[in-house]
This record gives sequence, C-alpha cells and structure tokens, in this order.
Amino acid sequence: MLRQFLAFILLLQLVTGCAGSLKTASMEEDLPAADLSCSYFYFLWGTHAEYGQRFEEALEAYQKALICDPNAETIKKKVPVLQIKLGEIEKAIEWLKDYIEEHPDDTSQHLLLAHLFIQQKDREEAINLYYRVLEKEPDNEGILLRLGILHTQQQQYEEARGIFTGLIETNPELYLAHIYLARLHLMNGQLDEAATEYEKGLLLNWSPELVYEIVDLYSRINNNERVLELYTTILDNNPTIPRAALGRVQTLLNIGRNNEAFLELTELQQNSERHPPLDLAIAKFLLRLNKTKQAEDILLHLRADEETASEAYYLLGLIAYQNDDNEASINYLSHIPADSEDYAEGVYMQVRILRQEKRIEVALRLLQTAIDDEETRHPLFYALLSSLYQEQGNDVASLEALVSGNKAFPENDLLLYEQALLLERTGDHDQAMTTMTKVLTLKPDHAEALNFIGYSWADKNINLDKAHEYILRAVEQEPENGYIRDSLGWVLFRLGLLDEAREQLNKALELEPDDPHIYDHLGDVHTAAQDFEKARKSYERAIEMFESDEKIDEIKKKIDALPSP
Repeated sequence: MLRQFLAFILLLQLVTGCAGSLKTASMEEDLPAADLSCSYFYFLWGTHAEYGQRFEEALEAYQKALICDPNAETIKKKVPVLQIKLGEIEKAIEWLKDYIEEHPDDTSQHLLLAHLFIQQKDREEAINLYYRVLEKEPDNEGILLRLGILHTQQQQYEEARGIFTGLIETNPELYLAHIYLARLHLMNGQLDEAATEYEKGLLLNWSPELVYEIVDLYSRINNNERVLELYTTILDNNPTIPRAALGRVQTLLNIGRNNEAFLELTELQQNSERHPPLDLAIAKFLLRLNKTKQAEDILLHLRADEETASEAYYLLGLIAYQNDDNEASINYLSHIPADSEDYAEGVYMQVRILRQEKRIEVALRLLQTAIDDEETRHPLFYALLSSLYQEQGNDVASLEALVSGNKAFPENDLLLYEQALLLERTGDHDQAMTTMTKVLTLKPDHAEALNFIGYSWADKNINLDKAHEYILRAVEQEPENGYIRDSLGWVLFRLGLLDEAREQLNKALELEPDDPHIYDHLGDVHTAAQDFEKARKSYERAIEMFESDEKIDEIKKKIDALPSP
C-alpha cells in the first residue's frame, strides 16, 4: 500500500511538473515561489525513511523537499536533528546558526544549538545562547538552572551563586536550585552552607541517592550522628539495603561503638540472602572488629566464588601472615589469579615473607617469573627486584632491573626516581641528576625529585635562585617533610638569608629531631651569624648522632675552627 501511495504521489508530481512546463513565459511571474506538491512528496519520503531509522536517506529527502519549498519551517527543523543522529555535529551547528540568524525569536533552536555547544565543550557559546533566550523568557527556571551549572563548570562561581540564589528567592520550593547551590558551596569548601542547602533539598524531595550524597558531606565534617540518622531513613524503608546497612556499621566503628556495629552486622548477615560481595564486606568488618575466626570462615567459603575469590585469598594470606603461618600465607597468596587487581599486592606480600625468611633466591625467581610474562609484569616487581639485588650488594644487577623496568614502563616516575637514587648512591651524580630531571618531565610536582635537584644545586652553591624555586615547590607538596624543610634552610643559608634559614632548620628539627645533618646545617648557619656558642652545641649534637667516622672528623674540624669561648 505504501509503494502504491508513493507511486501516486510521484505521478501527481510528474503531472504537475508537465503542466507547469506548458505555461507561457508571460505567466512565470505569477507562479508561486514554492512547489508544494514536490516538497510534500519528499517530506513524506523523508518521514517514512526516518521512521525506519534510515537517517541518511531521510536527510537527503528533506534537503530535496527544501529545494522545492525553501520556506518549509517544519522540515528546516528536522535537518539538524538528523545531522546530529548521523554524527555530523559541525554541520548541524552551522545549519542552526543560519536558522537562528533568520529566526531570532525561535528559542527552541537556540536551546538545541546550546546543547550542541555543551557537547563540544564550548560552554561560553552555550552561555551566550541561554542569555539570549532569557531576554525573551526571563523567568525560565530550566534555562536558569542550566546557566548556573555552566557557570559552575566554568569556575564562574559568583555568577552561578547569584543564579541559584535568585531562583530560590523566587521559588523556595525549587528542589534542584537548593541541590546545585549546595554542590557549589561544597566545591568552594563552604561545608556548613552546603549542609544547610542539602537539608532543604532533602525536605523537598527525599531520595536514597540524595541521602548518600549528603552522607558523604557529613562524613567529611565528622558529624557521625547525622550520618547514622540519614542511613536510618533509608533502612526504615528497606532494612536490607546492603550499602546503607554497611554504612551504618562503618559509622558505628568510626565512633567506637563496636558492640553495636557487631550486632547490626550479625543481624544483616542473618537477614540477607547469600551474596558473595556482601559476605566479603562483612568479612572485612569482622576483621576490623578482631573477629578473625569468623571472618576467616566466611573467606574460606568465598574462595569458590569467581567474583570474590581473589580478594578472599589475599585476606586469608594476610590472616595467616599475622598468625605467623608463613607457609599457609604464601600458599593462599599464590592462588591469586594473574588478572586480578590483588595480584601485584599478593606477589609483594610473598616477597616480603621470603625476604624475612632469608629465602632471597626464591623471591628473585618469583619476581623474575612475574616480570617475564607481559600479562603479569608490574612496575612494583622491578623495584622489588632491584632492592633484593641491593641487599646482596649487587649494584650492577640492581641498576639493570630498574633500567629494564623503565623500558617496560617508560611513563612510571617511581622506577625512574629509584634509578636516580641508586645512581647517586653508586657515585654517578651527573647521571642521577639527568635521571631525576626525567622524573620531573613525567611528574612536574614530584616533591622528592624537586628536593633532590634543588638540594644538589644548593650543596654545590650553584643555580641558587632555581634551587630555591624547586625546593619551595617541594615544600608546597609536602609541608610536613622535615628533610625538605632542611633543604629549604640550606638553600636560604647559601643565599645569605640567615634568619630565614635558621627558622626553616628549626622547623626541620621539629619534624625530624634525630637527623644529624640538620644539626650540622644549623651549626653552619649559627657560625655564619657569629653565634658561636649555639654553633658549637649544634655541632656537638650532630657528632653524637653521626655514625660515620668521616662525618664526625669533618664536624670536629668545624668545632676546632670556632673561636675559643
């Protein structure tokens, strides 16, 4: 029937086409601008193709329809939709731009174009379009909400806050405005304000998903009582939801209410169907409660389940290790499948046990076997292999292990850093500096690498401004690292800033009170400041702590060079 209908339309088109051709030239100026029968024919064709999801055919038909009738607005709006379905986003954008220029009052096409700009990550263009729509529809809550979200994504927080706040003033019952404002406060670290807006949103539209989101906030500010209340609101509706039940147990453990946690855990286990992931979570909680035997019984059963076997074997290995049953521990750990997330940690634990038992050769073979297989090799294994060779005093093999690791994992900054430290320890300082620079190429904010290079320059009294910059960056990353504070004090000393140097070295001693190098550096600062009594005390403290005869002799010479008291 459809073919017959289309044939009839085509015949009609041919007839009208022929009739048109018989008209005289004098009649052409009276012809209509559009051939409506032609346009309608292709419109029907395109509609049928679109319904059958033959989008290329539909697009072609609609474009032919527009040739027949360039003013067919319905068809004009269909073209960009089909272009989007065909993945021709850029063409759709250009089409919509032209359409909007001709029809500036058509807000629906403004919104479609804004949606495409958002997909293309061009948020500023989308924002501009939304504001153009608001000129015509200033109270459109949906557009205002989208604008607030876009401003937030663009880190234009004041604009976003103004929009969300204005929406709430106009309509206090607008749930989404409260939630987005809460998230905005959360992003800016305004946790109390975020909690207030979240609570308002929760009163307007309670849902488990929102409860979990709010729980995360209250967990951050350690409001555990409210966390418990929120989990309870979920469990009141469904007492066996594992996420909420386990969340309550976790919270009870966090605040030391272990007996209640154990009772709720037992009840959950009794009332729930056998579900391996849930059983695994319960076993972990039992371990936290030192209910090791009960946890072990669950884990032994979970070995038979493919989804939980890997982690079960790993936890059983840890339990056996804590019970000083190293043989059982290695046996459990060796059963962890190679494709498991726990595999690398399992190998590490086996190496740790073998190292304790002085079975270094066995550990070496285990690591080498794992490294030889492309499916199982891991950066950690090369670092472990290198450390074992270092224990044997084989620096050549140790370095070779790290070099091999860097070839296998060229983007791994840990292996490069370990290689640089080994080069430094074996006396190849220049190569160590080159390698440490490569570490910064991979990870520009690597605190230890920044400290290493900065301290090396300061120690040689070169590149002091750059050394100061590097060490300051390292301090930003690890402000509580006493060794990095020592480096900062040392470079400040080299720069002649004695008061600042003394301040940083004293901070370093607060963090690392047993490091003789810091006392040595502090003695140098006191000496430069001509505070010789304090210098002598610092040097003497360093001598008490140093084990190296060479260093002790070096500091004794510094003491001898001080003026007599």
